[in-house]
Amino acid sequence: MPEKASCTFIKTVVPGERRCISSPPEPPGPLSCCGSGCANCVWIEYGTKLVSYYSHRHIDHILNEIESQISNPVICEFIKSEIRSKATS
Repeated sequence: MPEKASCTFIKTVVPGERRCISSPPEPPGPLSCCGSGCANCVWIEYGTKLVSYYSHRHIDHILNEIESQISNPVICEFIKSEIRSKATS
């Protein structure tokens, strides 16, 4: 029996493919991040969803997209580091 695809933002599953078709995940709202580098940061969750959504793209594309949306350079580097480690594990 084929495995079922799972996706938190699924709209349609293509039969025979383990791919979700939907729009890209929405970035967190401007006030949803406290800026303290939490282990469960909304940006880490967003980045993890981007990695799943853009699984066919190189990680640098995803990191560039995240970088373009986070204005705090310290938080941005923290989030990119976390996403890199999650993507390679």
